[in-house]
Amino acid sequence: MKTFKEFYLRGNGVNLKEFELNIASFVSGDWKLKSNNPSDDDFIVFSYIGQEVERANVYLYLKDCDGVGYKISNIVPSEKSKLDFDEYNAILDKCVQDCILPCAEKYNLESEITSENVSLENYMSEESKKKLHAFSVMANKSTGSSHPDDQRRWHDFICQTVISGDKNVTSILRRWLVEEGWDDENATELTIEYEQGLALLEHYRNRYEQKI
Repeated sequence: MKTFKEFYLRGNGVNLKEFELNIASFVSGDWKLKSNNPSDDDFIVFSYIGQEVERANVYLYLKDCDGVGYKISNIVPSEKSKLDFDEYNAILDKCVQDCILPCAEKYNLESEITSENVSLENYMSEESKKKLHAFSVMANKSTGSSHPDDQRRWHDFICQTVISGDKNVTSILRRWLVEEGWDDENATELTIEYEQGLALLEHYRNRYEQKI
């Protein structure tokens, strides 16, 4: 499955500050900075006005995000309401190559761009994946988890994600279900059921499990 790429910029504090103060000299041509003094703000905003990719504003967040460094936190299109995965990733790649990397390399900063392709393994354990596949393949896709056998397999999957300590499953679950042939309504309903089931199990573990 495709997803939005992420970009991170890392280095020591002195070099990161030099990057902030000097990035303007690396922005030219079809790129503009929206602020004349971006180092005073939490963001540097790169505005693309060319024709090669969609016109948009790229937001580089200038705070260390949980130890992963500075990051491109958002890309907002200028001439349309939303971007698809390919459009978003193309803008990110172009901004990084045209503007950010030349300055980052000068000040010995490390950069990382994540892959645009993800799979269930990025979000859950192998056992959780097997149980989700079993539910999806055997379930009646027009009735969600309402049949007792389907409901049992669905509950097995939810419980397994808790046992495995899987994180961010909801960020991929609905889209995966749709790509596996579920309609939007049932995929959304199952995602809501997952969130509710997860919340109930976490509440039970935190409040009652140690008392038994």
